[in-house]
Amino acid sequence: MSDQDVIDLEKAIDRIRNPDVIECKGIFYRFSSSVYLSSHDSIEVRESYRLLKRKSCPGCLRCQQIHEDIAMAGIENVFVFPKDPKHGDMYEAKFVAASWDGSYVDSWYWELTKVEEG
Repeated sequence: MSDQDVIDLEKAIDRIRNPDVIECKGIFYRFSSSVYLSSHDSIEVRESYRLLKRKSCPGCLRCQQIHEDIAMAGIENVFVFPKDPKHGDMYEAKFVAASWDGSYVDSWYWELTKVEEG
């Protein structure tokens, strides 16, 4: 079973259990970086991934899982960040099942993948 099949199955189960729930649009972030001179004469480099609230899912069981994973394991253990992000690029958080234990996902992570805007 592929990752996409698992995600499609989860969406179908969510729709059956909660017919009023809005379908998940995904979670999107915009990367930004800046370099500046601080008031202490040090050169500061700042990189951030800002949540795009209007484009992202307003909240569903799947998207809430990201926040629960971060709270339990910490951001560095939950996300796989792009190797060479560019300022202004948009990224989507994708669920990746790393290993299976029978029919259950044993370990997983969220990977930020670049979205081509067009």
